[in-house]
Amino acid sequence: MNEAHAARAAAGGPSGCESLGRASMRHVALIGMMGSGKSVVGLELAARLGRPFFDCDSVVAAEAGKSVPDIFASDGETVFRRLESDALKGLLGGVTPAVISTGGGVVLCEDNRALLTAKAYVVWLRAKAETLARRVGSASGRPLLECRSDPPGSEARSLQDRLASLSAEREARYREISDVSLETDDVFTDAVVDALCVHVKPDAGGSPEMADWR
Repeated sequence: MNEAHAARAAAGGPSGCESLGRASMRHVALIGMMGSGKSVVGLELAARLGRPFFDCDSVVAAEAGKSVPDIFASDGETVFRRLESDALKGLLGGVTPAVISTGGGVVLCEDNRALLTAKAYVVWLRAKAETLARRVGSASGRPLLECRSDPPGSEARSLQDRLASLSAEREARYREISDVSLETDDVFTDAVVDALCVHVKPDAGGSPEMADWR
């Protein structure tokens, strides 16, 4: 639970999160590593809630007129991160509440984290590195996995090792801004969405629960 949520709870407000039902004017933002299921869960959740769905990477590619790998190759990660922040700001500034799938590295920028905390109900989808590697399949089309170099003299790390390293680097930031976290290992998409819809609804007294599936 981040500090803003803790402050709201201490003040007698919602206990660490606001439900999707009550947060009618808030977007739902999915964060987590590549392969954690953000896009498939986001699409299904948006359909259940009757909301539009946006994939942040797709918005970046559309605005830039080229794919994310091409942006990395021609302009570099710094330019991509700026475009990503611009896209996130635009999506979270929309009037109609939406479900937004973010890129895995969106949390690296402090401004992005602050914006997500202020404008969205943040869902962190988590999965083990072995699960991520199985879902990703290969590093093809994944610039951060393709360009990560190993120390001189060391053997090339496996895809699973590289994903584990990236996940470890980002975990504290994911945790910092998430309202709810959910493990997606060996869980069907429908079950993930069912759990999310059930556990973030207000109870009979109107106070939503903080959900954390381990």
